[in-house]
Amino acid sequence: MTIHTHHSDRKLHMELTLRPVDLATVRRITRSQLHGWGMATTADDILTVVNELLTNVLDHVPSKRCTLTLEHKAYLLHVRIRDDCPGMPVRQRPRASRTTGRRLALVDTLTHGGWKVVRPPDDVGKEIHCLFDVSPAALPTGTVKGGDIVREIFRYGLTHPDRLPQVVRHTRRACDHLATGESCTPWCLAISIGAVVRDGDMACVLEGTLTQEDSSPAAAARRIITRGTGLRLDAGPATAPPLLIEPRPAGASDCTSPRDRLHFWYLFETPPGSPKPSKSNGPWTPVTDLPPTPLQALFPTSTPGRC
Repeated sequence: MTIHTHHSDRKLHMELTLRPVDLATVRRITRSQLHGWGMATTADDILTVVNELLTNVLDHVPSKRCTLTLEHKAYLLHVRIRDDCPGMPVRQRPRASRTTGRRLALVDTLTHGGWKVVRPPDDVGKEIHCLFDVSPAALPTGTVKGGDIVREIFRYGLTHPDRLPQVVRHTRRACDHLATGESCTPWCLAISIGAVVRDGDMACVLEGTLTQEDSSPAAAARRIITRGTGLRLDAGPATAPPLLIEPRPAGASDCTSPRDRLHFWYLFETPPGSPKPSKSNGPWTPVTDLPPTPLQALFPTSTPGRC
């Protein structure tokens, strides 16, 4: 067995060359770190996922080499397992009589769908990312919490791995003050919302902030569009990531204690049966006339009209 371990107060990294008998050692090291982070209640689920993914390495990676990284980010634990085999894992749907073939289904269940396989930037092998909610306590439901913000950032990062480092550094300042009704400190993360609804070559761009009536950043975007245009938008999938997360500079009032600021952009299409928008109908404007923003590059210059 070859295990090189590097750890800090927020990160555990292991470089592994595995044999079947080594899994118990890796589990012991991982469990010790999880308990040190105060994650005793979620350790079993995390260890089960780690064990299943490392068993996949033993079964399918010829070199048996991989890296295992656990990183504690505010309300979330980010687990990454990278190997040098280009083959991508495929979730099987075994018959009830089979006792194998359920590893990825188990991973999907224990992470509540918060996992994904990506190609590393150097395009060597693959990397499996898993996210676990490790919020320390239950808070009032119905209002966005710090853990929801962190989870949204990581969902965005799994969709755009090259952009993740740009925004993940802000997660350390995510707070629960909105959910608890307390006032944020000058050091809390400030979140604003950009909501875009498109209909063919027309678009409406509105902006706002999170409020206590919002259960998530995406829900805030739907609320902003509904109040700004009168459209009733479909709630959409609960796990849909933002289209873009944009770091923004601190405002003039923050010069002595600058706050980290992130702007979440969400894109919607008009629901079927909605009135056709025009320049004289509220805040709608042609896509080609939108003011320059980081989001504009994500719009096609021309889109087909509705049927």
